[in-house]
Amino acid sequence: MKNKKTTTFLPEELKSLSEKELLSFYDNPRNIPVNDCRNEEWENSEADFPEHCLVFLTHGSFAVNEQIRRITDLTKTQFLRLIRNYSDFWTRKMTKKSGIPDDNVLCFPWSRAIWDPNREYKNEEEDLELDQWKKYIRDHDFNEQVIIKKPWQFRDTWKSKTELYHSVISSKLELAELLRGWSIWIDIHDTWVNLMNVDPELDTIKEEWFPDMIIWTKDWESCNPEILDFFVERLNHYLWLKIYTNKLYKWWYVTTRHWKEYREELNDWDWLKKSKRNLIQVELGRYLYMKESTQEVDWERMEIIWEWIKRAITDLWLEFWKEYFEKLNR
Repeated sequence: MKNKKTTTFLPEELKSLSEKELLSFYDNPRNIPVNDCRNEEWENSEADFPEHCLVFLTHGSFAVNEQIRRITDLTKTQFLRLIRNYSDFWTRKMTKKSGIPDDNVLCFPWSRAIWDPNREYKNEEEDLELDQWKKYIRDHDFNEQVIIKKPWQFRDTWKSKTELYHSVISSKLELAELLRGWSIWIDIHDTWVNLMNVDPELDTIKEEWFPDMIIWTKDWESCNPEILDFFVERLNHYLWLKIYTNKLYKWWYVTTRHWKEYREELNDWDWLKKSKRNLIQVELGRYLYMKESTQEVDWERMEIIWEWIKRAITDLWLEFWKEYFEKLNR
């Protein structure tokens, strides 16, 4: 192994494999056993998906402005390979297939390689600095290959689109809370193993981790602990996969921006934060449902995974919607 960090989340039986062998192993979704719960009896099968539980796909689009596409030196094939390193675009297709209602889903309309609403500019003064565009636009991919030349040309475009996205998020959350007194937001992303290059022969393995799933709440701050614990327990029950909680990710701007001002102040006698707004970020290993080297999707696996997620969110609502949040609303 080139880097010891690579083995952090690897099953013990895979740690002796070479980089090439690991890429091959994770390039076949069927190598990782999952529980197919579609035919299992579910006590909440008659329940509708909760209208105040929202699914956000912050990086779930693959769309690229043609004006940007024209200013790259990459061929079309190379360009598409590189921006797939950024995009969680299959999460969008997965929500459609899962049956989660469109009204409960919010997807940022542009590729993360062009505008990334999970990045931050701090104030207007800093925004005027020459390199401030870096807060939103990623001109290099994750293996430092240049994708976009002169990205600052799109300064006004990226700012307006990103602020519009945040405005829609706020409106969605506020409406749910106005109607029901509370909301739960699940922000779904994916992570991967195969770091694609312009040439498939140069693909490398991502060094940081091999998690099947990570649940992140900014170190337990953006979600009441009992809600988080129940959600993780439900996912464990359905998936039979190893789920890591609050590992790796330490700061995501979207999650932080939309929970911080809504968290209730702690009283001197109350050590536990309680909030009517609870935000949870989910990171899925895309290798659970995709042959990463070709982006070929295993549709059956995708259907299974999203059945898990839909059930876990619905169970969460039924567990907490009445007595728990009624007490917080008093």
